[in-house]
Amino acid sequence: MILSKYGISLRSINENDLELIRKMRNSNAIREKMIFKKNISAQDQINWYNSLDRGSDFYFMIEIKGKKYGLINVKNINHKDLSSESGLFIWNEDAVNSHIPVLASWLISETGYGILNGPGCNIRVLKSNASAIGFNKKMGFCTIKEDDEVVYLYQSKDSFSKTTKDKRDLFLKGIKKDHSINIYFGDHENDSFYRETIEELAKKNTIELENLSREHFRIQIHF
Repeated sequence: MILSKYGISLRSINENDLELIRKMRNSNAIREKMIFKKNISAQDQINWYNSLDRGSDFYFMIEIKGKKYGLINVKNINHKDLSSESGLFIWNEDAVNSHIPVLASWLISETGYGILNGPGCNIRVLKSNASAIGFNKKMGFCTIKEDDEVVYLYQSKDSFSKTTKDKRDLFLKGIKKDHSINIYFGDHENDSFYRETIEELAKKNTIELENLSREHFRIQIHF
């Protein structure tokens, strides 16, 4: 599955991505900012990938014109209260302070709230990672508690919309694009499941879903 908007793509990861993700995740620049700091072995990575729940854990490669910039996820989706967790890391040094993590975060939040219609999302950030805390507050996250090492933040659909909508509207106006998210299928072994799930959620949550073909859906975002 590929999500496309803002000139970027979020592509569901597959086994061919695992070694690159592991290499980048183990790099000092990334690992020192993570709560889990253990060096990840090749077998650890395979075990992690095989443990993912296709209905609750979604990991995407951030790409622009095929170039890979980082990883973003929505995971541990609770299908009773629709709460979830999220995470992001960028390994391309030139992109860390660029618009790319902003666009990826906008797109993953729009997709989650637009399709799942969930109430909000949780993240955990090291207290020492001031840049990540500041970045996430610009996405509508607010601190709910903290301990000696970790800050816990929460973003609601409403806080995301209030904090980012004007900026998203302005960006789309600048690139002369509308508010739709394009969803493409056919690149991943779980795509039949993803397609059926999105169709079911569209009916349940009254989503404006355009079924352009078996391999291409489009949804409109108004928040």
